[in-house]
Amino acid sequence: AYAVQRVLRDAAGPLVGWKLGVTSRAKQAQVGVSSPVFGFLAGANALDMGEPLDTGPLIQPRCEPEIVFVLGRDLAGPHVTAADVIAASSGVAVGIEVLDSRYRDYKFTMADVVADNT
Repeated sequence: AYAVQRVLRDAAGPLVGWKLGVTSRAKQAQVGVSSPVFGFLAGANALDMGEPLDTGPLIQPRCEPEIVFVLGRDLAGPHVTAADVIAASSGVAVGIEVLDSRYRDYKFTMADVVADNT
């Protein structure tokens, strides 16, 4: 699924961030994974505060509140901890993620979610 996501990422243009999904242990247990999943945020998909969102092309839009960490320096490597993220952060903000799904009734596997950029 991440291989499919990498193809999408390569075609997405400049990136402005990353996103995590399935971050709570309860949700991970519910869907049968042991760690969060991740996806990318392409600059073309980010809206500034007050900029209108055209929902016309969306299939089943939904919104979720998000916590946004603004990084002051890059993070890399397989063993980045929560403490590393906080130390690298220059700020925290609120965000709204607009979800969309081509899957009927939002029913899909975790591999579907990851391949579809989480």
